[in-house]
Amino acid sequence: MSSSNPFEISLATTALSQIVTPDLGRDLFRDLMNMLSHSRPYIRKKVVLLLYKVFLKYPEALKIVFPKLKSRLDDPNPGKTSVTFPDPVIKKIKLKPNVLSIYFFGKKKTSYRINKNKSIKTFVGVVSAVVNVICELARKKPQNYLTLAPQLYGLLTNSANNWMLIKIIKLFANLLTLEPRLQKKLVGPITSIIKTTKAMSLLYECLHTAIVGGLLPFEKITTANNETVNEHQEDHETREPVEDPLREQLAILCISKLRLFVEDPDQNLKYLGLHILKLLLPIRPSTILSYRDVVLTCLDDPDLSIRRRALDLISGMVNSKNLVDIVKRLMNHLIKRSPPSSLIEKSKIPTNHAMDESYAKEIVDRIIDVCSRDMFHHVTNFAWYLHILIDIAKGGNWGCGVELSEQILDVVVRVKEVREEATSMMYSLMTNEKFTETAKQENNNIDVLYAAAWIMGEYFQYLVSPLKALKSLLLPAIEYFPVNTQAVCIQSALKIFAHWGSTLELDEYIVACKNVKDTASRLTISEDLELAERAAMIDQLIPKSEYLNRDDMMNFHESLKTLFNIEFNAIASKAQRKVLIPDGLDLDSWIHSPLKQEEINNSTSPMSLSEEHNEYRDNLEFKVRSTFLTISVFFLSFYSN
Repeated sequence: MSSSNPFEISLATTALSQIVTPDLGRDLFRDLMNMLSHSRPYIRKKVVLLLYKVFLKYPEALKIVFPKLKSRLDDPNPGKTSVTFPDPVIKKIKLKPNVLSIYFFGKKKTSYRINKNKSIKTFVGVVSAVVNVICELARKKPQNYLTLAPQLYGLLTNSANNWMLIKIIKLFANLLTLEPRLQKKLVGPITSIIKTTKAMSLLYECLHTAIVGGLLPFEKITTANNETVNEHQEDHETREPVEDPLREQLAILCISKLRLFVEDPDQNLKYLGLHILKLLLPIRPSTILSYRDVVLTCLDDPDLSIRRRALDLISGMVNSKNLVDIVKRLMNHLIKRSPPSSLIEKSKIPTNHAMDESYAKEIVDRIIDVCSRDMFHHVTNFAWYLHILIDIAKGGNWGCGVELSEQILDVVVRVKEVREEATSMMYSLMTNEKFTETAKQENNNIDVLYAAAWIMGEYFQYLVSPLKALKSLLLPAIEYFPVNTQAVCIQSALKIFAHWGSTLELDEYIVACKNVKDTASRLTISEDLELAERAAMIDQLIPKSEYLNRDDMMNFHESLKTLFNIEFNAIASKAQRKVLIPDGLDLDSWIHSPLKQEEINNSTSPMSLSEEHNEYRDNLEFKVRSTFLTISVFFLSFYSN
């Protein structure tokens, strides 16, 4: 390090950067700080880069070295310089051109040219190295580098080095979140760079910083009351929604430049363009609408990462007018053919790429998200939506049966107009042998039959063929269903039997009664307690068919009907708020005066706890006995009649 030969110094700094330890950093950082004033620019650069490795191992050195490091931002060598080499080095460089680039930069493909005076004009910018080091350090604590803003601003407006500009703009992106006053200052330089630069990497950083740094104003959304609002504004507290012509011009410029990325054939640039669009969506929601066709085209891209990024943007494109079209496009990516029962028209878009399971699950989640958002705000035809959910369930094993089941139940319970059609659709799904066979496969959608069975039982009055529906709920195949679905199947079968049984002839009634009882009997040995309990209750409730006559059948059935006379109605989540508090009721006052500390201590004694346990046990035994007594009275009254 103390050699007069600059090549030996350079070699030593390169070696130290690989082997530096906390002890070496502590012992050498002062010597390295003095070397920041070395007469050779590329030595100063090597020392700056070495100091970064020292700071990582020995952070205490940063506070001492930082003033000297800051002064190097005004280094007289910001860019290129000529370095003269002796003849042996020149010969070696000519034989192996990559030697020099690796020696100086640690990588290949660095352009340089040997002049007549045996010198090489190469990039050894000290200022650029300092900016790189500060940018890396500022990732953890950017607030420590706010004082460098004036110098960095000067470099931003005067430098022509694209790579250094990228680092400075990245650094400003972190500083803008800490000091909003910088926004007004940076609008001009950022706009100028976006207009003039041809480097896509620099253009991307400018667009990214303009968005995340708060340089773009919020889009104005005018309501019916002529009020200007933006629903995403509350997520960006540092951004002031003021009218600024320069910022508005910058926003328009950024939106126009984005098309260079998303329409570029290069996959990397296209991905970056979609990423910028996602960042821009909360600030300028209408922007995504102008890119709708481009984003939808990206769904056909062979690159999975681009398809996923385009999928993220779908949510911001949906409204009541284009919901059907967008869902149709997504369904054609999910299902290779349009099922006959679907309301989706056949699309001409080919699906040539293999469907990744996780990507397919993301498409399903996105369809559900855009349709159910804001309490199904964009859905105008709920029958269409139910068909979509059924087509998803039958289209493949996506492992999304629970989500589909929840959506179907939510729609049918809320919208009375679709219950009749929904009951018919659920019956078709329950009797679809090809679909029920998928219960034996992994990652299936069989959980959707939970909703199918519940709807058939709850809205039995819409069943066209109740006896066939009853048989479909009692098939041996239900034993492969999840236990919660089995429980709903046997319960729904009892509901259908209770409602339609009285219309059957005695022979048909005896057969139906036997089917329900046999299925319930098989399920009583289930390991699931709730299913076993429900099956046992139904098994005991249904009488043995050989003891039935016409009068017994009618009497039993009239009693059974009373169990399901009350219709299930949905209750709004805010219904409790509408209930008025009665006069004289003070919910904030004590029901009785609070216990004194002595009473509390006495009540938590071991004796009182034992007494409380005994009282709880007695109450539990009483409730169990009361339950059995009630069941006994029911059967006694039935058979006495």
